[in-house]
Amino acid sequence: SDGVLAAELAAAGLVGAPGVLEPGGGLEQALVQDGGARIKPAQFDAWQILANSVKPYAACHLVHPAVDAARNAGLPIANIRRVRACVSPLAMQMTGHTDARPATSLAAKFDMRYCVALALHGRPLTSGRLP
Repeated sequence: SDGVLAAELAAAGLVGAPGVLEPGGGLEQALVQDGGARIKPAQFDAWQILANSVKPYAACHLVHPAVDAARNAGLPIANIRRVRACVSPLAMQMTGHTDARPATSLAAKFDMRYCVALALHGRPLTSGRLP
């Protein structure tokens, strides 16, 4: 496989271009052939890994705010007749585009209605609980 070949080449002394990942080093031309691609210099004052977060539910990240709101509402399920979630157009496009019941666990993870219903019923959104 490619990994074994790479290890064998490295053991034989082959080295790659040391600046290939630097701006102008050639990576952008190798990935995008239209000539317009450029790698911007790193902004060392804004590391994105510092903004990392934990994903609390085994579901599409776009349903998390609505799930949190449903969990925090504290309403008895018997008193709920209808639910309306105000979400972004992207969230609706990705998680609310069908009225069909999700047939698989993957479909359920991307279904706003299903995930909010689980939350209102006090059920966990874990892989084992999705259809």
